[in-house]
Amino acid sequence: MSAPNVSGSLLLLQQHYNDLNGEYMLASTLRALALHTADEAGFAPGPDYRFGWGLLNTQRAAQVISQDSNESMIITETLDANDVYTYTFKADGTQDISATIAWTDPRSLHYQEETKM
Repeated sequence: MSAPNVSGSLLLLQQHYNDLNGEYMLASTLRALALHTADEAGFAPGPDYRFGWGLLNTQRAAQVISQDSNESMIITETLDANDVYTYTFKADGTQDISATIAWTDPRSLHYQEETKM
């Protein structure tokens, strides 16, 4: 029953984001948020073959959405080939900083040609 639970939780996160921002997150943004806020599972830190990214923590993800631009940031940018995006921030040296980057690859040329037929 994990698939319906995760699917419903991600839908609720989309609705929460839309309530606060008037738009929905991109799929890549939602994926980054879910991975960034997941709880560790297993003994090895980080993603692994047995537990993947860990356990979905919907409450923490909702807090990140609620605290956007305050204690956390959700930045969505679209970059074309060879584009560069730079973000500058200041750290106080006492708290951890973590970032998650996610993207959606463009459709393959093969797929685009098949859909035209």
